[in-house]
Amino acid sequence: MIISYLNKFIFIRVPKTASTSVEVALTKFCGPDDVISGVHFHNDLENAILDYEGERNIDRLHLNPFNQFIRKLTGQPPIDYKHASAKNLKALLSRKDWEGFYKFCFVRNPFERVLSLYHWRMKNWEKKHAELKPSINQYISDLEPNKITTWQRYTIHGKIVVDHVARYEDLHDEFRKITESLGLGVVELPMNKSSIRKDRTHYRELLDPTSRTKIEKLCAKEMVEFGYHW
Repeated sequence: MIISYLNKFIFIRVPKTASTSVEVALTKFCGPDDVISGVHFHNDLENAILDYEGERNIDRLHLNPFNQFIRKLTGQPPIDYKHASAKNLKALLSRKDWEGFYKFCFVRNPFERVLSLYHWRMKNWEKKHAELKPSINQYISDLEPNKITTWQRYTIHGKIVVDHVARYEDLHDEFRKITESLGLGVVELPMNKSSIRKDRTHYRELLDPTSRTKIEKLCAKEMVEFGYHW
């Protein structure tokens, strides 16, 4: 997640949509007062991100003690600032900044996104307890609904509140249009984490009917909105 006061934009991260690559590319244009949630992938010595500084000014987004108490009292989990939702950010920013900044995020075919999430989560199982590694369908069966759908990340009360929802499938073209609209010109987009997934088998060959139904049910709104299908 990035809140750039210098370039007047808000980038909302959606997991498994090249959000790390987008954040790394855009941080090079951020000013000293901009807020960057940071990614921890640069700490992985096998996949270090060169010249990436990481988290910056994230403490500016911390809730005041009263709101923290309310969240705890009502059983709400702590805010994940790395993947803060539009609703989270709107509550933390001034009205002027929220309404005046260009807000954008990326989305991805839900079936492909969940498969990518599986490979990311399983990346270290072979090194530890490969015999206990769940299959993709076992993983989806146990996966919480808010890990499958991403609708809540860029909507408030069911309404899309960002200025642009870009498609992962058109990643480079979409990113070019975004950076040009922000006045940043042509920006190179690194492909961080792209080497994690070794198996490129299509999701139709891997997901069983139960997994398909679960994803279709939970992601119905985004599938209709963005034209995704099985």
